[in-house]
Amino acid sequence: MKYRLLGQSGLRVSEASLGTMTFGDEWGWGSPKAEAQKVYETYREAGGNFIDTANFYTNGTSEKFLGEFMQDIARASFWRQNTPTLRPATIRMPRAITGRA
Repeated sequence: MKYRLLGQSGLRVSEASLGTMTFGDEWGWGSPKAEAQKVYETYREAGGNFIDTANFYTNGTSEKFLGEFMQDIARASFWRQNTPTLRPATIRMPRAITGRA
């Protein structure tokens, strides 16, 4: 996977973005959860880290699925660089995904 800097933010994102509009089948088409998870995991294993989602994709199911798929890696795999050493970033998942405040 190749990466590029996102503007002047210093954030390195994968050149390939994962579009998730079809995660969920509430609209009569799209991917059920198991298939969406396979697509997500394949993308992450390839090194992808740039995901397109919106709260209206399949009535919010896309974001719900992503929150569930990322739950176990959210704190372990996302990093930020503020100093010469890397450290885990704190990621606050939206309440709608976690069910917690």
